Amino acid sequence: MPSSDYLDHLAQIRLFSSCNSKELAKIAKASDELSLAEGKVPMPQGRPGREAFVIVDGRATVRIGDTEVAEL
Repeated sequence: MPSSDYLDHLAQIRLFSSCNSKELAKIAKASDELSLAEGKVPMPQGRPGREAFVIVDGRATVRIGDTEVAEL
């Protein structure tokens, strides 16, 4: 069972703010929290992806080749 601190943390994320405690527990069980250094690429272009990323703090740049197409 995820800690109550982690569930509280998830509940503060706007995407999950309307979830009840049972739903938050399911999300917590299925998720991993990552901290990435600036410049780290979590999803290289061309690789099949099976993950979803929720940016809680900071920004991410989306590039196609060398062209920036979005900033999240």
